[in-house]
Amino acid sequence: MLELREVSHEYGRKTALNTISLSASGGVVALVGVNGAGKSTLMSIAGGALRPAHGSVLVDGDDLYRRGSRRHALPRLSIMPQRFSFSPRLRTHEFVNYLAYLKGMSWRAAFVSAHEALELVGLADRKNSRLGSLSGGMLRRVALAQAIASNPQILILDEPTTGLDPAQRAGVRRLVKTVSADRLVVLSSHVMEDVEAVADRVVILHEGSFVFDGDLTELKARAPQADSPTAAEDSFLSLIESAVEGIR
Repeated sequence: MLELREVSHEYGRKTALNTISLSASGGVVALVGVNGAGKSTLMSIAGGALRPAHGSVLVDGDDLYRRGSRRHALPRLSIMPQRFSFSPRLRTHEFVNYLAYLKGMSWRAAFVSAHEALELVGLADRKNSRLGSLSGGMLRRVALAQAIASNPQILILDEPTTGLDPAQRAGVRRLVKTVSADRLVVLSSHVMEDVEAVADRVVILHEGSFVFDGDLTELKARAPQADSPTAAEDSFLSLIESAVEGIR
């Protein structure tokens, strides 16, 4: 169970998140919004990488940002950030192995899990390649591998298909559906095609506030033509336009 309770965050005078609450326990929850909506801020907060200015984040009841409970909450989740830093001289397997070890796995278990994760994302043949030699798309898949290697109960994926070609994107979507069978996956995206392929629940974020929370059927029902192939995207755009008009 992941709970965000009245979470707010600001960067200087700019409000990134405006007192939002969210609770989820399984399946795939897709966080959708245009660039600048606050998705990456929310994902970083939910993944334990950014302390919110206000509010709390709970993992199975343990506060993710309270000193006494953080050590219990943090190992249960893993995040694939939109951007990550790495030493270009590290080999792919070394990187994934080391991060799994840092998340609490034994060295032997991390070694095996890293191999399995790289195979799942289609990089088994590049396990000995140095990170600096990989393409941008390959690095995105390495980021995904390190997120799943520790076998977390909650998987936070920030724009997981960015930089991937169509075949790789389809592979990531299949992987997301597979791993969500026994855990919660929260992913952010602005590509409705990806959302439609994997999401059990859609949450639309605009300028730091939620403007929709429901399943795909509910989202499509809001479109002018609910049976249109583009109904989900049409509804998304309509909700954003309505939110903008409301602000004006």
